[in-house]
Amino acid sequence: MSKNSPLGSSERSDDEPRSYSCSVWAAFDKMQLCYTVIPQVKHYYRYGTFRDCSEAREDFQFCLKMKRKSKGEAERLIREREESKYEKKVTERPSRSVWEVNNRDFAEHSQYLLLTR
Repeated sequence: MSKNSPLGSSERSDDEPRSYSCSVWAAFDKMQLCYTVIPQVKHYYRYGTFRDCSEAREDFQFCLKMKRKSKGEAERLIREREESKYEKKVTERPSRSVWEVNNRDFAEHSQYLLLTR
């Protein structure tokens, strides 16, 4: 889990159980940073669209909702959300398909180089 994630866990050693928490301030900072002018202009310049801040907004709203839950229920919901986000990140990595294509193209190109020598 990244250090910048508003949905984080507290520091622990290996023999202590993991404690999940949600920082409203960290989530708010992440959302505010996403909506600021400079990053939005930079994203528009590079990609032709404004940056999608829906994930940051959802994290902020989720953290606000967790403040109304009991500690045990909030930890369970945060853990489930973090696990589903991690699973999505691992299974939907766009770089995997890129590397498969690049490896295949390189193999074809290297065979061509060997034939031309």
